[in-house]
Amino acid sequence: FSNDAPTPFATPIEASNAYAAHARAIILPAIEEPTLSRIQALLMITGHSWGAGEGRRAWMYLGMAVRMAQVIGIFDEGAQAKTRDEFVAAEEKRRTAWTCFLMDSLLSGGRGRRRALSADDMHIALPCDSANFTFGELVHCERINGFLADGGDTTIMTGKLGIVAHSMRVADVWGAVARWACSSRSEEELPWNPDSEIQFLLKSLDQWRLSLPARLQYSVFSLHAHSASEQGQAYCYMHSIYFMSLMFLHRSYLPYIPEAETGLKNIPGSPFDNQWLQWRARSREELLRVADQVCEMLEEMRSFGLFFLRGCVPWIGFTAYTAVGTMLYFYQFPDPYDDKVVIEKARDHVMNGAAFLKDMRGSWPMADTWRETIKQMQIFYSNIKTKGEQGVTRNQRFKMKNALIDYGALQPDSDNSSALPANGDHTEMPPLKSSTSPSEPQLDDLAPVVPVRPMQEDLFSMDLDMFDTEFNLDDADLEAAIADATQGFWANFPGEMELY
Repeated sequence: FSNDAPTPFATPIEASNAYAAHARAIILPAIEEPTLSRIQALLMITGHSWGAGEGRRAWMYLGMAVRMAQVIGIFDEGAQAKTRDEFVAAEEKRRTAWTCFLMDSLLSGGRGRRRALSADDMHIALPCDSANFTFGELVHCERINGFLADGGDTTIMTGKLGIVAHSMRVADVWGAVARWACSSRSEEELPWNPDSEIQFLLKSLDQWRLSLPARLQYSVFSLHAHSASEQGQAYCYMHSIYFMSLMFLHRSYLPYIPEAETGLKNIPGSPFDNQWLQWRARSREELLRVADQVCEMLEEMRSFGLFFLRGCVPWIGFTAYTAVGTMLYFYQFPDPYDDKVVIEKARDHVMNGAAFLKDMRGSWPMADTWRETIKQMQIFYSNIKTKGEQGVTRNQRFKMKNALIDYGALQPDSDNSSALPANGDHTEMPPLKSSTSPSEPQLDDLAPVVPVRPMQEDLFSMDLDMFDTEFNLDDADLEAAIADATQGFWANFPGEMELY
C-alpha cells in the first residue's frame, strides 16, 4: 500500500521482498516451537510468496503453518467462550485455522499439490460475521457442514455468516474442482451423465450460489455497495473463487486448438456424437458467459482506483488472467452460435483485462507474468490463423492436449524457462510501456513483449496493435517459445505459476 519505498529501497516491491526475507530468517529457527502468532506469520509469508511468483516456496511455508496448527490443535473447538475477551481469542484461532484451510484449498493442484485439509478435518465453527468479531459480540455459528456443534450454550445467539464464512464453503468446492481438473476424469466420464463428477461439482457450485443471502449475491450494484462498505476486495475474492471453479470445469471441454482437435468425441459414426456436440456447445456457452461476467467485474474494479486494486489478493489476479485468456480465445476463434453481443465486447475485454493486470503489477510481480503470457497467446493464435494447420506442430498439439491433465503437477525451476527460445539465444525482456491513465488502456497495450532472438528484434521493437497485425513467424525457436507460453495458460494452476 506504500506509494514510496522506505530508504534504501527503490520500490515498494523491493522493500516487501527484503522484509519477507527478514521474516523468514526470524521464523525458521523457531519452527519447532509452534504458536498462533507464528502460524499467522507463516500464512503472511505464504501470501507474499504466492504473489511474488514463488509458488513452490508458498506451498512449503503453507505446509509449515498447517503442521503447526495441527500441533497446537486449532482445528478442534475449544471450551465455550463466556466473556468477550474469550470470544475474541477463540475467534482469532478459528480465523487462523480457516485461513490455513482457505490457502490449502486455493493453492492445491491435484497431482503435485494435494490438499492437506478437508472439510472433515475442520471440527470448528465457521468464522462469524466481521461485525460480531470487531465488536466482540458473543455468537456461535454453524460448521461447514451446516450443523451447529452439540452441547453449546443455548443462551448465546446464533450468528449470521458473512463473506469470510461463505468464502470457506466455496473454497472447499474449488478444492474438489482442482482435484477433478488435474485428473483424467474429463476424458473418462460422460459429462452430461447426472452421476458424473462434473455434474456433482456444478450442482455444488449452484447450491453455494443459491445459499448466499441477497446482499452477497453477485451483481454490479452489490459490488459497488460492498466497495462503499470497505468490503469490496473480500466480496470480489469470494466470487472470484466461484467464477474460477466454473471456468476450470468448462474449459476442459474447449478445443483450444480448433483446427487440431481430434479424438473419439468427434469421430463420425460414434453413438455419442450428438450428445458430445450438444454438451460442448452448452459448456462453451457457459464458459463465455462466465468469462464475460468476470471481465465486466474487472472493469468495475478498475473504476474504484489503484488503492482498491492494491488491496486485491493474487487469486483475483489469476482469475483476471484466466478470464482474459479465455476471452482472447473466443475473440480469435468465434463460433457462429456464440453470443454476438459478448463477442463484440471481447476485444475491449481483453484490452481492459490486460490493463487491469498492468495496474496490479505494482503490488504483485506475478501480474507481469500473466500479462506477458496473454501477449504471447495473441501472437500464437494470430500465427495459427495466418498459417492454418501449419501454424502449430504435431508436438505442440500433443503437449496442449495433455496440458489440462498435467497442469497441477509441480515443475522444477528449469521448466520456467520454457517461455525462452530453446537454444538460449535471447535478449532480455523489454520494459513494459506505461499507460496514460488507469481508465484509458491504449490499443498498443498488448504490444508484444517477449524474450526475442536478435533476428526478430525488428518485429518486437515496433509499436504494434496486437489485434490489427497478422503474424507469420519464420523463426522456429521463437515460434516454439510462444507456443509454450500459450500452453502454459492452459496448463498452469493458481499456485503453480512462477515468474519468468
